[in-house]
Amino acid sequence: MSDMNLTNETLPGGEGDYDEERYKFILKACFIFGIMIFTIVGNVLSIAVILRTKVLRTPSGNFIISLAAADLMVGACVVPFSFISASQGRWIFSNEVCTVVGFLQFYSTTLSISNLLVLTIDRWISVTKPLKYTRLMTNKVSYACIAFIWIAVFLIDIPMVFPAVGHFRDMRKVYICSPQWRTNLAYTFVLISVYLLPSFTLVLVLNLRLFCLSRKHRRSLNVLERQTQSGKEISSVKSKIVIFTIVLTFEISWMPYFVVEIIRLFNLAVVHNDITFIVSWIAVCNSFMNSVIYTCLNRKFREGIRIIFRCQKQPDYILNRESLL
Repeated sequence: MSDMNLTNETLPGGEGDYDEERYKFILKACFIFGIMIFTIVGNVLSIAVILRTKVLRTPSGNFIISLAAADLMVGACVVPFSFISASQGRWIFSNEVCTVVGFLQFYSTTLSISNLLVLTIDRWISVTKPLKYTRLMTNKVSYACIAFIWIAVFLIDIPMVFPAVGHFRDMRKVYICSPQWRTNLAYTFVLISVYLLPSFTLVLVLNLRLFCLSRKHRRSLNVLERQTQSGKEISSVKSKIVIFTIVLTFEISWMPYFVVEIIRLFNLAVVHNDITFIVSWIAVCNSFMNSVIYTCLNRKFREGIRIIFRCQKQPDYILNRESLL
């Protein structure tokens, strides 16, 4: 294994100069704790709102639950280990724990990309072939798609835990276990060129196209909204804007991290620990951003939250307003 990354990382449980100044790791621990709480609470609320609101229990709603579950895995199974380590100023767990936590982080990221891709394709078909969509895309079909995504992504990612393919190491002063891409360059090349990059690009391109169609459609509906109050068509436009915002936020959150990983992979430059910390945890922050987007852009989601906290029965009128997607 090359020593190229020793400036940015150490083995889990390392001692010595790994310890940070006390005030720095306390600040980092508080920041990570906030991310953990927002991620868990936000995604639990997202799932609860969709499950309790009948009109949201659609194929698109099911894909959103799958996306929220992947993000919840980060908040509940990954970030707590980072928080505990940050509170001590160094990674305090074993190599085996680092491998499991790192794999779950990697798995949740690729799951999110796959869920966004399926969700984008779902919306694209609903726009371009609405009659076929309503006939073919049922809840049962969406359940099958979600099961396939979780299993297929797991099978694609699991080789990373084998020493001959890859392994995970603690990033120095970042408190995240990151995959070491240079262990097996053939696997890395196939994973990035065949799966990650095409998915990342296709999601962005399709959503840009959907956003352009939505803007054009929305302008044409301005008069219709005033004259007929056509809630169904206006809801369709709003849903595309919500999806585009989710995708754009994901791309913006993860792009700096991917750039840094490419720099480290090809040893183009030495990346400072503080920069690695910032880009890594900005990416992790994406795990709770979707619930923020729903809250800001969708009235039904806000009403669903109020109903849950007030323990109210869902009123009939909520069924007549815009759906989440």
